[in-house]
Amino acid sequence: MVQECIQQDCCVGTNREAPILDTSGVLRIDVNGNLQLVNGRNSTMWSSNSTKSAKNNPVVAQLMDSLNLVIRYENDTDPENYLWQSVDHPTDHILSGMKLGWDLSKGLERYLRSWKSVNDPSPGNYTFRMYLEGYPQMKVADDSTSTTSFRFGPWDGIQFSGVSFNIPDLNFDLKLIETDNEIYSKFDVNNNLRPVRFDLNPDGYIELLTWFDNFKNWTFSQYISVLYDECDPYGLCGAYGSCDITRARSGQSACECLGGFVPKSAENWKVANWSDGCVRAAQLTCGSGDGFQKIPNLKLPDTQTSWFNRSMNLADCEIECRKNCSCTAYSNVDIRQGGSGCMLWFGDLIDKRNYADNGLPFMLGLLLNQTLREFSGLGTLKPSNDGEAILGSCNSSEVLRAIHIGLLCVQPYPQDRPNMTYVVSMLDGENELPKPKQPGFFTDNRVQQGSEYQSQNSELSLTINELSITVLEPR
Repeated sequence: MVQECIQQDCCVGTNREAPILDTSGVLRIDVNGNLQLVNGRNSTMWSSNSTKSAKNNPVVAQLMDSLNLVIRYENDTDPENYLWQSVDHPTDHILSGMKLGWDLSKGLERYLRSWKSVNDPSPGNYTFRMYLEGYPQMKVADDSTSTTSFRFGPWDGIQFSGVSFNIPDLNFDLKLIETDNEIYSKFDVNNNLRPVRFDLNPDGYIELLTWFDNFKNWTFSQYISVLYDECDPYGLCGAYGSCDITRARSGQSACECLGGFVPKSAENWKVANWSDGCVRAAQLTCGSGDGFQKIPNLKLPDTQTSWFNRSMNLADCEIECRKNCSCTAYSNVDIRQGGSGCMLWFGDLIDKRNYADNGLPFMLGLLLNQTLREFSGLGTLKPSNDGEAILGSCNSSEVLRAIHIGLLCVQPYPQDRPNMTYVVSMLDGENELPKPKQPGFFTDNRVQQGSEYQSQNSELSLTINELSITVLEPR
């Protein structure tokens, strides 16, 4: 099996930066126990550079059945005592059981780097690695442009929130492991039907390949899902925007602003340029007047500027967020057993998407202006008409202004009604408001002569409550 795999592809890669282009290369173990690759001029092209001393101890190099190339003491087979092993230095792919992440005690990072092309194994532009800033997460980055191209989403206790897999015949298991000394991701295939591997291809895409003996080749798995679609490019909708795959595939705008936000550039939004993202429709006061909106079924935003605590509950998480005016959102860390832990976001919320089905039961707290919550229906406050909360005095001018704006919103013709951006500006401003026309549901037949809604024969055309009229217009 090892020989068959090696014949088809590289399972162990070393000197990708300085290949030996002829047959003069020699692989040897030096006096210090390091594995070396030298060329015909006896120049070292690559060395394992083990930090453990092997002097006075016989050393061997062994290719294991798992395709792990190890350097060990001849009489010591304990993996903890290996001098060097290839699984700590993956190339463009990992096999089942290999780690992708950090050994913090050694300062060792295990990550993937793509080939330059399908025929050139020299280092390419893309890397797939674990980032430890904020809450740990996995990203594919394009080093040539210093940009992120795809993000797995944070680990939620069961899976990464930005991807899902459906591989029933392989019994596929993807995990995130955290210990005092290590934090890494790995996958296992809990049967021996065929080997499986993750690839980072030269174009920066993650592929899941399986080995088929019949074809003697690695084949792209037909079961992998949700790794790449219209919503997966990193930050597609900009700050505070979220991508909806159902809308994207139905010909509508793929991006929409979170509740309480409007496009930063309406003109760019119209031509499907969403990179500017969204801005708040009303500014926060950073006080008791601000509330939170719950948003379920969401791929959580980039966690690079987040803070987390695994022992807190969601109620304490909200309290912690309210203490800091820079806190923009909060959520559980783990969705198991009803949710646990606390994660806070600071700064803009980037790279989100909606899940219409199979959405994760995460609830994201988003700071919203209280006025906007009350008059736009975006918040989660329960309406009530009793209790001590309504006993206090109110500002009559604000109430009348809200009623006035409400009448503007129920005018008969859509072109006369204000959009939400205008509504918010009217609520927060003090400018004179336009005079509303008769509401669309107005049924009083005592209408003055000359009314703009009076028919030519001075007879009103009214509808009853059970009847609605819809005018179909082409796009």
